Amino acid sequence: MGSIFYLSGLGNLLWVVVWFVVTADTPTKHKWISEAEKNYILRSIGETPEDKEILPTPWRAILTSAPVWACIIGQMCGAYTAYTLLTSLPAFMKEVLKFDIKQNGGLSALPYLCETVVVLVTGQVADRLRERGILSTKNTRKLFQITANVGSAICLISAGYMNCTQRPLAVLLLCLCLSFMGLRRAGYSSNHIDLAPRHAGVIFGIANTAGTVPGMIAPLVVGALTPNRTAEEWRRVFFVCAALSLLGTIVYGIFADGELQSWAAPPVELVIKECQEVKGGDKNHNDETHENHKNPAFEPSDCDCRDISPEEATSNTAEGLHSPQKVEAQN
Repeated sequence: MGSIFYLSGLGNLLWVVVWFVVTADTPTKHKWISEAEKNYILRSIGETPEDKEILPTPWRAILTSAPVWACIIGQMCGAYTAYTLLTSLPAFMKEVLKFDIKQNGGLSALPYLCETVVVLVTGQVADRLRERGILSTKNTRKLFQITANVGSAICLISAGYMNCTQRPLAVLLLCLCLSFMGLRRAGYSSNHIDLAPRHAGVIFGIANTAGTVPGMIAPLVVGALTPNRTAEEWRRVFFVCAALSLLGTIVYGIFADGELQSWAAPPVELVIKECQEVKGGDKNHNDETHENHKNPAFEPSDCDCRDISPEEATSNTAEGLHSPQKVEAQN
């Protein structure tokens, strides 16, 4: 057990070193960022908080948004399984699979090591699917989230039917279960930024807070369902996890989205000038008027200027909504 703690400590130390080497305060100060990625970040959220227009948080829109609730419920359902395994996996391996306490620590950590590897690969795969146009952002999020939920539920229920004579297969199923759960990083875990880049922190904070509730409930449910610590009782524990995963799959599959939400877009300023055509007069007068129209300092007195609200500008693309813009049309 002591060696596990030493390895964990060394891993944390290595992570800190890598963090200081590869991170930067702003996108423009990053040493290895590509121009495409830098421009995307600057268009979406700006260089620094001072560069962004301070906008009020649209609380009502956030709390009544179906895609946001899909993320929240998806995180809560996924967190229940995660907390169940985090708090009770060593007990299951000891009581059902009859692992020795000296082996239990390392074997309990193995599924999480598999999850870590999958997490590192998942983001890259999801980005490639989107960049190459194989899948839309919405379908990418749904694919990874549904696969994570269904795959982990099947593996977990199967592991519940293993006994001490099938320990290698049981460990394999648990490793696969956590590996499937790693796919969630390309599901709801990234979906907040798709929906509202400027408010992603607020949305993730709400979802993450809701996701901690299962952490308090899951151990109590495990204790209530396993008074005698039998294999049959543990199967009930895993069936509850699978049922919640199924619920999360249905909700996320129906309501999830991958596009910028209208309430999350910054204000768009559209100024449309409707100018009456100058009629009459001789050719010289018309030529003079034409030249004046070319002059930026010339302001027709008979123009009607009005501002168009973001709600009226529904024909704009999501990319155009990321930054304020001014459009002038003259008739």
